Amino acid sequence: MAALLRAKFDQHPRLAEVLLATGEAAIVYTGISEGPFWRDEGPRGGRNWTGRLLELVRSELRRAQSGQTPAERTAATALRAATRIGSQTGENGGA
Repeated sequence: MAALLRAKFDQHPRLAEVLLATGEAAIVYTGISEGPFWRDEGPRGGRNWTGRLLELVRSELRRAQSGQTPAERTAATALRAATRIGSQTGENGGA
């Protein structure tokens, strides 16, 4: 499914722009006929895997636009995660 979504947004740049315009927002996919594995069903459940994969593809598109190499992306992601964890635990002076 991830490969299909990547192909979709590679072939349709305007749709990729729309996806990127969602910023960092969580994507909740509420399709009508898909099974609960692929969509969110609110209080009734659902796994929302389509939404999760759309978020993954969005982050890949954003990274591709930034021109970072895979090693740079990994280092930047690790730094952001460490900074977030440190600020949550007060290790960065409460920053």
